[in-house]
Amino acid sequence: MSSQPGSVCPHSPGAFLLTTLSSDLADYGGSVCLSMGPKAKKSGSKKKRITKADRLKQLQEEEEKRQKEEEEARVKYEKEEMERLDIQRTEKEKLRKLEAKVLLMKHKAEIKEEINVSILMKQDLERRNEELEELYLLEACFPEAEKLKRDSRLLSQWKHYIQCDGSPDPSISQEINTFISLWKEETNETFEAVTAKSKLVLNLIEKLKLILLETPSYDLQEKNTIQYQGSILELQELLHLKFNIATEILLR
Repeated sequence: MSSQPGSVCPHSPGAFLLTTLSSDLADYGGSVCLSMGPKAKKSGSKKKRITKADRLKQLQEEEEKRQKEEEEARVKYEKEEMERLDIQRTEKEKLRKLEAKVLLMKHKAEIKEEINVSILMKQDLERRNEELEELYLLEACFPEAEKLKRDSRLLSQWKHYIQCDGSPDPSISQEINTFISLWKEETNETFEAVTAKSKLVLNLIEKLKLILLETPSYDLQEKNTIQYQGSILELQELLHLKFNIATEILLR
């Protein structure tokens, strides 16, 4: 059977090639229309046929375009990823520097605190050494000071003895009590006499306070302490009474 122009024999090599091409084109979403029937009647306008070479070229161009777009997308992704990683590294470096700075400042503060503590400890040690030196000096001078106090009290008693002015010894209970009793009993006194006796009483009170202040505790018995304190109180009360009397004398 003879073939008509424009038709392909289904058993010819060309029909086999066209069938294979149609299968390949289906993988890319394309299709090829094969005419196996009798030749259609010619229409008034001719349609341009796409040759196999043109279709292959078109497929190749589409494939190249797809590969180009994929490459551009890959390059863009890699660029963005590199920028992201670069920003991440920069932020990490900033954070690392900040942490190092904070750690350094903390370390400096700790060193400063240790130095201050060392200075304070050194100053305290120096002060303690000075206090110990003063204490040793006082301990060395203490016996001599006590001897001077005793000598001073003995000298005061001796001066009081040789004066013989009739004033009592405030450290002797009998004498100070007698003085207080006798002055209480005196009634007809002048203002000048009250003033003179008042000066004497103030002197006696001062002597008793000095004895309590300067006499060491091991030399001063408790009963003597109570005696001197009681004498001071009685002398102060007597002095107050005589001041009132002197005021009445002035107002007469």
